[in-house]
Amino acid sequence: MLGVAHTVELPFVFGMTGLPELYGEGVLGPVPAPAEAAAMAALSEHVRGAWLRFARTGAPGWEAYDGEGGTVMRVGGDRKVSQAHRPASVGRICRSPGIDPTLTGRAG
Repeated sequence: MLGVAHTVELPFVFGMTGLPELYGEGVLGPVPAPAEAAAMAALSEHVRGAWLRFARTGAPGWEAYDGEGGTVMRVGGDRKVSQAHRPASVGRICRSPGIDPTLTGRAG
């Protein structure tokens, strides 16, 4: 399990989850079983569709996150819109010295 990793979304965005170079020591971890590979390809289609809708219309296909606990899309096996939670620690980080409040939506 990779957990959170920078750029791990890119093979999904560009439909490249089938590239062998991305597995093993690559960004996507162990080589998936055929059923997992098919699920990853389907997820890639979903992610690409959302990115394309967002590029074309500004709306990826779900309500915009408002920074206060609106909805978010869980991009994974269940692909569902769910209520976002905003842990108290995120609010503290956004109000920390050195964090530009205009970047966090917390100006003022």
